[in-house]
Amino acid sequence: NSQYQASRAQSASSIERLAKSRKEDWERRERLRMETEERKVRQHCTFKPQLTAAPPKTSPTPGVPVEVRLINEANSKQSLRQRAKRHLEEQEFQRTCTFRPKINATSRYLDTEQ
Repeated sequence: NSQYQASRAQSASSIERLAKSRKEDWERRERLRMETEERKVRQHCTFKPQLTAAPPKTSPTPGVPVEVRLINEANSKQSLRQRAKRHLEEQEFQRTCTFRPKINATSRYLDTEQ
């Protein structure tokens, strides 16, 4: 019984050695095939881009937290939109309001003083 187990262990180790040898051969051939294929691809690729160094990443306002900067930016955009809306409303009012009173020189002078 012990001879059988010893024989079986020896057979298993022989099989493992043979399998390991075949696996190493397969991995080596696969590696060579990939290297050859990669070499062929490199030979056909002639484009070589000229890259420049990326500019350093700096904050537009150093020392100001992002949250504060974003809130300030949103507020300025909102006020700009409000001014543009008021301007359009004023233009529309001027276009549609056709009544122009005729006033004398004294009234005109008093109007400009205010």
